[in-house]
Amino acid sequence: MSNSHRWWPVTSVAYCLLLAACGSAQKPSAYFKMENGIESESFIFQLDDPTKIAEARAIISGTQQSQIVWGDIRDGAANYNPRWHFQLDPVSIRFVQTAPQLCNLAPSIVEQRLQSGAPLPPDWCPWGHKVVSEVRSQVDR
Repeated sequence: MSNSHRWWPVTSVAYCLLLAACGSAQKPSAYFKMENGIESESFIFQLDDPTKIAEARAIISGTQQSQIVWGDIRDGAANYNPRWHFQLDPVSIRFVQTAPQLCNLAPSIVEQRLQSGAPLPPDWCPWGHKVVSEVRSQVDR
C-alpha cells in the first residue's frame, strides 16, 4: 500500500470534521412579521445578523422603541413570504427613526409596480409597518 493510500482514512475523517465545524458556525436566520394593521399588507423579512435579530426581538418585546424597517428590494419571492414576489435583502436591513418618503410604499404598491414593470425604488421603508412578531413556523406565517 502506498503512503498516500495509508493517510486517506485520516484525511477523510479530518475533512469531515472540518466540514461539520464550518457548518455549525453558520448563523441561524430569524424571520419577522411587520404589518400596518391590514393583514393583507403584512410582510415577512429575514434577518441573519445576530445583532439585528436581537434588535428586532427588542422592538417586539417593547424594550426598544418601534422603528421603520428599511432595506434593499430583491426581486423574486421568498419561501417564507410567498404572498409577495419580492423580498428584502437580509444584509441590507436596518432599523431607523426616519426615512425618505420615496421608499415609503405599501407592499401591494411595490408588488403592482413589480408586476407592471414600473421602476422600483432601490430600497423600501414602509413607514406605517411595525415589527409585530417573530415567525418560527409555517403555521405562524
